[in-house]
Amino acid sequence: RGDRVVALTHFSAWSEQIIAKKDLVFKIPKEMSFREAAVLPIAYLTAYILLFEIGNIKPNQTILFHSAGGGVGGK
Repeated sequence: RGDRVVALTHFSAWSEQIIAKKDLVFKIPKEMSFREAAVLPIAYLTAYILLFEIGNIKPNQTILFHSAGGGVGGK
């Protein structure tokens, strides 16, 4: 109890309490705000879906990133 965490969830993310798989729960570093931590799953899931589901990236393939400064490539 008392650890600040962020979790990847499928549903119920706006609930006050949820049940999440332990391998999808990550401790928030002391120097990171809750707001910053809340954005991480969005950037991660966007990148994952684009690379592995839409892009169908396979091991040992090369990829070139453009506009990788923002969470979804904006900036």
